[in-house]
Amino acid sequence: MQFKKSIYLLLFLAFTSCKVWHTAEENGQKIQVETEAIEEDTAMIAMIRPYKKTLDAEMNVVIGTNKETMTKGKPESLLTNWFADAVQTMTNQYYKNGTVDFAVSNYGGIRIPNIAAGEITRGKIFELMPFDNMLVVIEMQDTTVQKLFNHMADDNGWPISSNVSYEIQDQKPKNILINGQPLESGKTYKVSISDYLANGGDKCYFLEEGTREDLGVLIRDVLIEYVEQETAAGRQIESRLDNRLTYLK
Repeated sequence: MQFKKSIYLLLFLAFTSCKVWHTAEENGQKIQVETEAIEEDTAMIAMIRPYKKTLDAEMNVVIGTNKETMTKGKPESLLTNWFADAVQTMTNQYYKNGTVDFAVSNYGGIRIPNIAAGEITRGKIFELMPFDNMLVVIEMQDTTVQKLFNHMADDNGWPISSNVSYEIQDQKPKNILINGQPLESGKTYKVSISDYLANGGDKCYFLEEGTREDLGVLIRDVLIEYVEQETAAGRQIESRLDNRLTYLK
């Protein structure tokens, strides 16, 4: 897509603007930088300007409408619920080996506090998911799924799709239901997740135990595609709170 090419070009221009590369030894000295003394590189700014205009135009394209403000929060929230549900929906469109049992994201992977009611631009989805995280499906044994829920509960809950519900008590998962059924011993589950987590990010080292399939698409791109599909179908973007994740005292 053209807007991606613009981003890559901007990065290329930025990183190739230095004329000399140096290797420096690391030391503990603190150096104060006076920003007032740094002059703008007018030649570089002039070079980038036309690409920036193209990029800005792409980012400002409206792709959908949000019914109400979706805010990020725990244990569940409109934004985290929408994110996980959208990822699951799109995973099932890209995954060729059936459907996934659920989708999950780490809480820190959602990078903005809310999406306001009204128009949604392509740039807003970039703000939501600025990283180039790829969409992955992992086939996990029930023991690995249990480790995942233990890990999520220890962090007071992560975004998870609506076909899952569980409770957290003393940072431990209770009453886990997947598609309305308790976690089943000996069963293999298909889970939609990011390559960042699949690679062990956010302390998810145990996910290496599963069989992995990379779907070859960015999570950010499938979110944009989801919004565009909803718009084409004449629907606004909306979310709901459904007690998929609750705290027990």
